[in-house]
Amino acid sequence: MAELKVLATTDPEFPQAIALRREVLLATVGLDAEDERDADPRMRHVAAFEGDRVVGFVSMCATFGSAQMRNLCVDSDHRGKGVATDLIKSLADIARREGIRTLWVNARFTATGFYTRLGFEPKGELIAEENSSVPHRRMELTL
Repeated sequence: MAELKVLATTDPEFPQAIALRREVLLATVGLDAEDERDADPRMRHVAAFEGDRVVGFVSMCATFGSAQMRNLCVDSDHRGKGVATDLIKSLADIARREGIRTLWVNARFTATGFYTRLGFEPKGELIAEENSSVPHRRMELTL
């Protein structure tokens, strides 16, 4: 089981988490992994570690009683082992402690079944995300 850690952008492991995000999510669509929102004080970042290696990463931005989960990624060697589930549960726990009532994500349509199994509910129609050819759907988890 991977060890989870809340990261700040100043933590020495943060660049490794950004590299994983770039490799898993962004390189395939030609985007950079740097995101000015990472340093926003409303952002929370959680990484999953195997030893000193980041094997999973997710971020959340809280606004007005809800929080958007962003950029969930897991190293290909660690998929199907519960890493993503653990990352989401950790974010949900953080959100609850901070008084957030809803955790939401614009999920790839192909991942909606995964989110449904974790208690998320689909909201609205399919949407086109910028820089993605895969339709997305907003999924919400009431906390």
